[in-house]
Amino acid sequence: MPLDTSKQLELTPIEIGSMVEVPPDLPDGAWTGTCTVRDGVAEEGGQKYLRLFLEWTALEAVDAANESYVGGSATHMITFYPKDHRNNKFVRSEVKKLCDAFDIAEPDTSSVEEDGKVDSLVPFVEVLEEGQRPFWTVNRLDKNGVNRTNVLYQEPGKKLELAPPEVEEKPKTVAKAKKGKR
Repeated sequence: MPLDTSKQLELTPIEIGSMVEVPPDLPDGAWTGTCTVRDGVAEEGGQKYLRLFLEWTALEAVDAANESYVGGSATHMITFYPKDHRNNKFVRSEVKKLCDAFDIAEPDTSSVEEDGKVDSLVPFVEVLEEGQRPFWTVNRLDKNGVNRTNVLYQEPGKKLELAPPEVEEKPKTVAKAKKGKR
């Protein structure tokens, strides 16, 4: 139904301002907080995929300058795609980082990919929602100049420390010179 433009509405004046001026959900920093998970649907190209919203509420700021933001929250979205989707590899690596950081088992996503059932994710969600966990926030401007808060599960700039792969040492063999004509 189109809008009736013949009417004059009496509205209270408001100032929306620029999206660039909108403050971040949480400033850059390290936090201790809790996670609340809710599910939703992401639509892409006529397809619907499961999306989890991990809302991190800051209970403690590591940096005293961020104390006024305690109680605030930032959200990390995880969308589960089928194995052949172009974003699947990225999402799997994000989930792996999250699980490695908190030393929790990676979720079984096979039922989500095959028939859209989320039962297999219940244990994963329950563990995420238990207790308090550390997290970091970093703010960046997106391509439209809007400030976006990213939630990280390891200190920014630090690489996840993995044990180097064990290399089995093979006994060294000395090649024997062949006798022959020169």
